[in-house]
Amino acid sequence: MATYQCTVPATPANQLVVTQLDADGRIAADHWRVAGAEVHLTLTEGEIAILEGVGLPVTRGAELRVRDVRTDVGGGGGGGGGGL
Repeated sequence: MATYQCTVPATPANQLVVTQLDADGRIAADHWRVAGAEVHLTLTEGEIAILEGVGLPVTRGAELRVRDVRTDVGGGGGGGGGGL
């Protein structure tokens, strides 16, 4: 399932909804931040549908790529390239 960089308007009500859905285990929003008038978070297609289903307007940004298939870090192809 694809994962996207997303935003929702940073209203107190929207932040409460995101926090509650995360606490309920319906979405995984453990790493989100507020910048300006937007809440920035990473969501799957299913999580976007959940937020939209409860009335939150979600702006879908760039699709995130799995590190193993990226060619700009670690040599690509899952070969690592650094590490500790």
